[in-house]
Amino acid sequence: MDKEKEIILEISNLIKTFPGVKALDKVCFNLKKREVHALIGENGAGKSTLMNILSGIYKQDCGSMKINNKQFIFDNPFDAKRNGISTVFQELSLIKNLTIAENIFISNKPVNRLKFINFNRMYKRCDSLLDLFKKKNLLSNTLVKDLTVGEMQVVEILKAFSGSPKILILDEPTSSLSDNDKEKLFKMIRDFKENGVGIIYISHHLKEIFEIADRVTVFRDGSNVFTGNIEEVDEKTLMKKMVGRKLGNIYKKSTYIPKETCLAIKDLNSKYFNNISFNLKCGEILGFYGLVGSGRTELAKTIFGLIKYKSGGVFLNNKKIIINKPADAIKNGIGYMTEDRKLSGLFLKNSVKENIIATNLNKFQKFGIINERKVVSETEESIELTGIKTYGINQESNTLSGGNQQKLLLSMWLSIGNKILIVDEPTKGVDMGARDEIYNILRGMVKKGISIIMITSDLMECVGLSNRVYVMKNYKIIEELYGTDINEEKIIIAATGLK
Repeated sequence: MDKEKEIILEISNLIKTFPGVKALDKVCFNLKKREVHALIGENGAGKSTLMNILSGIYKQDCGSMKINNKQFIFDNPFDAKRNGISTVFQELSLIKNLTIAENIFISNKPVNRLKFINFNRMYKRCDSLLDLFKKKNLLSNTLVKDLTVGEMQVVEILKAFSGSPKILILDEPTSSLSDNDKEKLFKMIRDFKENGVGIIYISHHLKEIFEIADRVTVFRDGSNVFTGNIEEVDEKTLMKKMVGRKLGNIYKKSTYIPKETCLAIKDLNSKYFNNISFNLKCGEILGFYGLVGSGRTELAKTIFGLIKYKSGGVFLNNKKIIINKPADAIKNGIGYMTEDRKLSGLFLKNSVKENIIATNLNKFQKFGIINERKVVSETEESIELTGIKTYGINQESNTLSGGNQQKLLLSMWLSIGNKILIVDEPTKGVDMGARDEIYNILRGMVKKGISIIMITSDLMECVGLSNRVYVMKNYKIIEELYGTDINEEKIIIAATGLK
């Protein structure tokens, strides 16, 4: 058999069901040595379920899986890793109170002849891995809890690469990476591919698929509906196969020109930035763009009270307000949708219903007693408004797809009666179909009188939705763009400092 075309993984008629949902329906899929096989599809299409079965987290109901023509079923993730499968999960699986090195080598720590951990060797190997990303500022003994989200993503990737896998699964690996780090990741992928590794690459970014993949498989409604060589397809074909319908222009920017200021930030100082000033107009989507580490999220958290400011003022409708904690922001009608729905956004072990009312419990209770009828009514209304796909209001949030979790996160703020909503990476890790729905929700909020600050790393999203754009670099606002100046070229020039 030609080594270049040797099949390393073969999946036949795989079925997996959850209560009320058929997540995988007779899925067939194969992966060859020395190839990158992209896996795409809308949220809830079955990609993550397949990945979790391959990683030993779930077991299939029926169907077969073979590695090198040998049938297998994994009992747990360590079993999968021992058999040569490493996974980079979209949602970080790091232990924050351990060091970078301890996380990277958590399942394969180097030991001496007495079977004690050889810390010197572990830290040296960790430094070599960090050097692949040129992360001179990161030390092997740094605690993960002290890293940024982007740096944690790098550690998650290196953790998977460290085990010399035969099969590497990457689930949205670039979601928090800078363009520079993305290029380094792609080089590592190509090196692993040349060394005989088979790679499954899951992403919603079609441009990445065309840059890195050899073949592509499309999932829809739990089934694989298409597989083809990447050079034989285009973006429009893949999008149509993903959603089962034709997508129009999802970026429908409002032509309304906002005039009155509803929020003004004046000379704000914190441990992160100095003398930050900007304003938000009534009825606009105000875009904030910047590269990783530019300070956008820190600014948002300061306005919401998660980070304390030292001096300066926050003015709501020309009246100065004091925000020392999130409760102060919420009381003044300011909401904040975090970029990390898993770690700081949703109560994953709680139901859809419990999440939706979590931000405004006082609205649903009297003398400490919850009005269940009101809770049910509001929850059902929010689900209908945001289009969350769920089999019931009591469904656990961690069983929803990524796109539906993102819509649930938005629903949490709908019940509070916001005047201003800060959304940090509102479409992170969701597909084009779910993006369309989220954009419609945001536009619907604006029509209801909510003004939106949108932090995004997606240039098309920034250009397509924003009425105005502030560009940040090194914890400073360095450019304000509006009208025809809101274009990809001018935003990138400002964000990178190029002239």
